[in-house]
Amino acid sequence: MLMTFLEQIMHADQKIFKKYIIILISSIMIGFVFITWQYYTKVTWYKKKIVLLNYVRQEARELREKMVQVQTQRSRVNTMLEEEADFKIAGYFNNVLINLHLIDNKKIEETSQINREDNYRESELITTLTNLDMKQITELLYEIEQKKRIYIKKLEIEKSKKNKNKLDVNLIIATLLHKEIE
Repeated sequence: MLMTFLEQIMHADQKIFKKYIIILISSIMIGFVFITWQYYTKVTWYKKKIVLLNYVRQEARELREKMVQVQTQRSRVNTMLEEEADFKIAGYFNNVLINLHLIDNKKIEETSQINREDNYRESELITTLTNLDMKQITELLYEIEQKKRIYIKKLEIEKSKKNKNKLDVNLIIATLLHKEIE
């Protein structure tokens, strides 16, 4: 069959021969364009997949680093909690106030405990101190920050209502405790 087709082309006049050659060259060009298009489509698809894979890999790496960091912090917190198992935030705060001669400036103090979703509960101390100057406030904050176990949740400083040269402080400090097993 191929031979008869080739014989027809060989015996065809020049016009029909050109027509067959143009069809042949066009078919080859279309095939080449199609193959090239397929190639670059696949290459683009694989490049996008590689970019996505690298992004997911980077996210996984960052999550792993955060996980290690959280585990390290949790280990430090557990060690700190075990070292001072009977720690009382109100007692510690009162000792700081006595040492800084600020016990008479304390007006309100209340404590509460909040169970958290993790293995801890949070013990808060809410207090108001009145008629302090900036030096006394900075000394108090410095002493609180020296105790790694305690953190400041909220600090409000405002002008004293009684003495315009003094300040009133509303302070919430907290610490973590092991959650009691029920």
